[in-house]
Amino acid sequence: MISSHRSANSMPHRQRGITTLAVTLILLVIVTVMVLFSTSIGFFEQKTTTNENRSRISQQAAEYALNLAGEYLKANRNQILSDVTSEGGWMAPSASAHWAKCADVTSMPATHPCMSEPDPTRRAQLYFWTNDGTTGGSQLLPYTSVVPAGAQVENGMGGASSFTATSNVRALLCRLDTSDPSSVDCKLDPVAGNRVALTLIGDASLSNESGATASIKETWATYSPFVPSASVPLIASGFVQGLGNGQIVANPDSQSNGSNVMASVWSPNNVSVDGSGGGVGSFITCQYAEFTGQLAGGAEMTMHDVKTTCPSATGTSPPCNCPKAPDPNRTMKEDWSGHGTGGGSTLHKGNDILDVASGSESTCDSSVNTITNGCRTLPSITFFPGPNGSGTPMDKAGVLDDDSIFEYIFQVDYVAADRGDSSTLTNCGSSGTQNCVDYAMREQFSATVVANCSSLDSSSTGIIWVTGSCSQLNTQIGSPDNPVIVVINQGGNSIDLKNGLVMYGMLFIHSDNPASAPAQVGGTNAQVYGALVVEGDIKMTGNFTIVYDSTSATSNKNKIPANAKFALVPGSWLDAKTAF
Repeated sequence: MISSHRSANSMPHRQRGITTLAVTLILLVIVTVMVLFSTSIGFFEQKTTTNENRSRISQQAAEYALNLAGEYLKANRNQILSDVTSEGGWMAPSASAHWAKCADVTSMPATHPCMSEPDPTRRAQLYFWTNDGTTGGSQLLPYTSVVPAGAQVENGMGGASSFTATSNVRALLCRLDTSDPSSVDCKLDPVAGNRVALTLIGDASLSNESGATASIKETWATYSPFVPSASVPLIASGFVQGLGNGQIVANPDSQSNGSNVMASVWSPNNVSVDGSGGGVGSFITCQYAEFTGQLAGGAEMTMHDVKTTCPSATGTSPPCNCPKAPDPNRTMKEDWSGHGTGGGSTLHKGNDILDVASGSESTCDSSVNTITNGCRTLPSITFFPGPNGSGTPMDKAGVLDDDSIFEYIFQVDYVAADRGDSSTLTNCGSSGTQNCVDYAMREQFSATVVANCSSLDSSSTGIIWVTGSCSQLNTQIGSPDNPVIVVINQGGNSIDLKNGLVMYGMLFIHSDNPASAPAQVGGTNAQVYGALVVEGDIKMTGNFTIVYDSTSATSNKNKIPANAKFALVPGSWLDAKTAF
């Protein structure tokens, strides 16, 4: 009995051991499942991280290619819009051509660069880059030419975990027509189109990496921080002696805010138009509305109408005229200048002539604004870019870009020697011996360089630098729709603006040393619609006409100005080829 009792009591202990084993096995299974689940999540996260890394690297490759393509275009900025074969112009009808019209593409797949512009009307006004200028040529920019082979993305991306990448970039060109500021848009053949917007489309993929790809696009546009201009129709750093029977139409913008102040002639010396310079004549200045009010029953014309209607074939008695004093219909008589009707010794010298009064003019007591026997009571100007005839500086101390009239108008600060010395420096360029005006014209403004004036005609456009002197100008230069800037290196030589000259734009007569060898300009029956600027002396004769036009400062529509900057258009970046 005792033995049987012990055997019965020992069985529960064996059953409790089995339960523990079963619980342990269940827990082991649960832990195993958790480990396997955690491993699966780890593998998934690792795969996700790898994919994100591949995506990021492919996008970086596309960004890198896009930036290099932008530098490639900047390196070829002189060729982008050029239509000159000898310059390798991308717009030239030759082997150097690289732009084709989107409108000429008959079948356009979704991957075509032109499809990056969703608006079909605007798309028809765009160009796309090709290697041969045809619609069937390769569209891939050879941007890798601007970097060494070892720096190209095809040689590996991603640091220690290097990935082999393939990239390409395509380009769209929009030529912005700025001839009408109220309606700026892309045009295939713009009137004024030297500002551009370039849309770059980049693609990149990682070889053998499950097809990791990226596509991005962004638009870069050019802008010019400054365009050369003159704000007065006649400017001379030397003496103005005699204005013949000419007429000068002032800058209409100087009459804003009800000031009724015109600006016709600007000089740091006395403007001697009272007969002391050799002949009185019957010159006159007037306002724009007065000049145009002679046509269409007194209706005022636009500047474009003036430039197409008013020029005279002979230069004498153009259909538009300043009304001669003392016409009772003239207004604001304090602001115009000129002699009495038919000539005479009495000169009305108004506020529109900005000069320095002579001793007799500044000390005598005479009728207001009227010169009789050399007297007037107008105040003298206190500022002019550079020195006056006596060598006294009239520019602003500490300001570097107004030591000469060239520096002031073209806004450069390395041409003139110093205050009181407006002679041209010769320490420019890589050699350090280049004439600084020559350097500015060639390098900063990308001017068309010619040896003399024989090639100037109605087809001339942009900025032209004439390196040699010209004895006379007697033809049409520029046109109403394409005004031109002509800078002539006249030195100490004289130049005649003769019958037949119709100048549309700004004519700048340059002298390297205007104090000792000033340019000397005469004129007979010449017509200038823009501005005439002379570094030196001027003595106009005959029935010349100068009408101020603010469009006198323009640039070649087939060249991007050298001082233009490239900037990213805000909001144009997109990680897709087609949108917006």
